This record gives sequence, C-alpha cells and structure tokens, in this order.
Amino acid sequence: MDNIAKRLLDSLKGVLYQDDSAISHCLTIGVDATGDVQLDGSAIGVNLFTDLETLVADTVNRDVLYVEIGEHNPTTVKFGPVE
Repeated sequence: MDNIAKRLLDSLKGVLYQDDSAISHCLTIGVDATGDVQLDGSAIGVNLFTDLETLVADTVNRDVLYVEIGEHNPTTVKFGPVE
C-alpha cells in the first residue's frame, strides 16, 4: 500500500503542492471487505458516504482508493489497536 500512496503523492506534486514537505499526514489502510466491515460516515457528506458504501459493497471491483485533501489539525494521537 505504501507504493500506492507514494505514486499518488508524487502525481500531486506540482499540482496541489510544490514539495513533499507540505504533506503533514498520510495514512493508508488495507481493509478486508470480504467480511463484516463497519463504516462511519459521520465526518463526511451523505452523498460521498453513499458512494463509498456502494464501492465497498461491489463484489466485482474489490479495490477502492479514497483520498482526502485538506488541512489536518489532530487534537488527539492514539496508540494501540484500531477499534
């Protein structure tokens, strides 16, 4: 997955930012959607969440790439298992 993120970030260089130093946060997560998956769309719009649900539920096309671009100001950093 890190190769996917690297290629995406490289392709955005010069378009959204001049240098990789502008990137403050990059998170890639692999999810096995063949089992039960709980999606939480409370932080995004309902239309986008519906589109994501449709993509994740697709049994033919199994790969989904979701990218958010914007300011990231975390107030909490958590360590340990993801719930």
